[in-house]
Amino acid sequence: MILGEAPGRDEDSMGRPFVGASGKLLRVELQKAGLPLKQCYITNTVKCFPHGTPDKEQINKCSSSYLKEEVQILNPTYILAVGGIALGAVLPGYKIGEVRGTVNPSWISDGFVFPIWHPAYILRNRRRLPEWRLDLENFVALVAVDGGKLEAVL
Repeated sequence: MILGEAPGRDEDSMGRPFVGASGKLLRVELQKAGLPLKQCYITNTVKCFPHGTPDKEQINKCSSSYLKEEVQILNPTYILAVGGIALGAVLPGYKIGEVRGTVNPSWISDGFVFPIWHPAYILRNRRRLPEWRLDLENFVALVAVDGGKLEAVL
């Protein structure tokens, strides 16, 4: 599962997550890292265009109902939390700068959360692109690991 923040204008008008410039960067880099996107479920924490950064009320409402229901139905082994808003929805209290690129047990599923910077941040901070690519490569490698082996690592 790839979990984003909220739909932007492009996503809202097309009805699909990650179709704007940020989404293009994410999709291209995940494919370069070897993740077949057809095997991924891509969604957002907040389901409708918030006209700005989602506030805590929007996040709590969506993560307490729609998002939890999605996660329970899909029961993903891995959630790629894209950005701080997505991270806060699946691992409250954590900061993206402190846990990006790490594997964390999820409170919202039986699986694991792997937080990364949002591609919009990377588009504004190109110097972070090599680290971000490495995080994506590490996530793809993680997905390829057997669940039992992963638990032994944690």
